[in-house]
Amino acid sequence: MTGELDSGGSGGGGGDDDTPDDGGLIDDGTDLGLPDVLVSFANNPRRFIVGAVLTTILEGIFGIMSEILRIVQLFFVGSNPTASPPNEEVWGIADIIAGIFRAVGGAGVEGGAMIIRAVQSLNDPLYELAGVAGPAAPFLVAVIVSIEVVAVLLVLEYSVRLLLDVIPGGGGLV
Repeated sequence: MTGELDSGGSGGGGGDDDTPDDGGLIDDGTDLGLPDVLVSFANNPRRFIVGAVLTTILEGIFGIMSEILRIVQLFFVGSNPTASPPNEEVWGIADIIAGIFRAVGGAGVEGGAMIIRAVQSLNDPLYELAGVAGPAAPFLVAVIVSIEVVAVLLVLEYSVRLLLDVIPGGGGLV
């Protein structure tokens, strides 16, 4: 035994250890009664801290983005996009455009009804005359309808030109 050092032996025989080693300090905190958060921190402090920081940063980013999207939606469709006509809440751009068309459409309905009554008052005698024409009646009806279609298209063309002239700078679009 002189000059020999005892290496301490192999130390084997500690029983079966089939659990894989994940490199953490504490494999399972249940035997110590530790909370899961503390066990997770003890096993890998860097992953725990990065996860906590990234979670906070991502929650902040998602909160900011959802607020920005809410403001964009408020700008375009207002606070109550399903209300038609919109009530006294915040109006969006779509509500303003719909309100303009609703106001113009109301006047347009009356004007359109007046035009239709005028055309019907012209058509009644013409169709009675075409009914007396006998075999030429389909030809006369086709001519009457064609003339009315051309007249309506001309009126629409002049109406569009008139509306474009009313808009500042719109006259150059024609």
